[in-house]
Amino acid sequence: TYTDAVALTGTTTLTSSGNQAITFNNTVNGAQSLTLNVGTGNIAITGTVGGLTPLTDMTVSNAGNVTFGNNVTTTGNLLQSAGTGITTLNGATVGGNLTLTTGAITLATASVSVTGGPIVLTAANSVNQNASLTASGANPVSVTATGGAITMAGTATTTSGTGAVTYNAGTNVTLGSLSTGGGVNVSANGGSVFSAAGSGTNLTAGANSTLQAFNGVVGTSVAPVTVNVNPGTLSIRATTAVAGISAFLTGIVFPGNALTLLNVPPGLVCFNGCPIIVSNNPFANFGFIPSFNRDSAIPWYLHEPSDPPIVSVLSMYIPGTVVAEAVTDVKSNDQSVAREIPPCYPESACKPGASVLTAPADEEDSELPAAK
Repeated sequence: TYTDAVALTGTTTLTSSGNQAITFNNTVNGAQSLTLNVGTGNIAITGTVGGLTPLTDMTVSNAGNVTFGNNVTTTGNLLQSAGTGITTLNGATVGGNLTLTTGAITLATASVSVTGGPIVLTAANSVNQNASLTASGANPVSVTATGGAITMAGTATTTSGTGAVTYNAGTNVTLGSLSTGGGVNVSANGGSVFSAAGSGTNLTAGANSTLQAFNGVVGTSVAPVTVNVNPGTLSIRATTAVAGISAFLTGIVFPGNALTLLNVPPGLVCFNGCPIIVSNNPFANFGFIPSFNRDSAIPWYLHEPSDPPIVSVLSMYIPGTVVAEAVTDVKSNDQSVAREIPPCYPESACKPGASVLTAPADEEDSELPAAK
């Protein structure tokens, strides 16, 4: 345990065996690399000012917990080569690579910026991201939670200039904001892709991107996943449904403003609106109607009791799968096609004869009881 500030003038290696700990309660300053080797004990850097600054490289190898309680500044690499505990990183400025490999990873509240290399965060269990994660230039960002969830706070962001951004979880992925000029690829291998409460655009990309839920949904009607892919395609995979919906997204995919489906989901795929959910009652479950067209409008004609007579024409949206076309005789030598609602939907639901009406014969008086 170091209570006072520590000044390092050369390459330093500190090793603690068994369940012993290494703790820095004050700042660590030095121009050379620092290596910390601990058995099952913990490593804690909780200096109130500066944290680690400036070190060429910092390497951690241990089976316990690692806590970077303050901003870490290094012109080289920040590397955790092995570990099974929880690593907490509360702010860092890294001039080289940022590589953490451990049991679980928490990005606390201070932002992490990497200017010289890629970001690779790999946890055997979960990753909780409460702060921004930034890679410069074409440096990629890869966040993996092999056996657990990746959970971003609604205010958390991950950005790269043009590098690929990849999030890969064993269960669910809850997105704050992922942004890059390249592609974004999100995989929830054992769960769903959700949007965190309070987040803005969840995915901003300038190249082909994917959102895959191998055992769940991509967004919900309550919390859609918001996207902005320009230009590029956005491929979606969803394998379950919530309230009949497998994917619910809003935003822009340019050009075309369309999604590419990687599978046939069991429920609806909704993008800036949701198709009508058809039931045996054609007026039920209208959902959100994104647009109208001529083929989906049924005209209603109302004769107003006025002088002169006025005819009002109204229209109502009905799903195209419900509307049936029927031939209407308007003249003795002419016919027209009208759209109408069949008496039963689907028509197979009609009882025998329920949808068949026989007009009176020419010689019958339509007012007689027999004709009626």
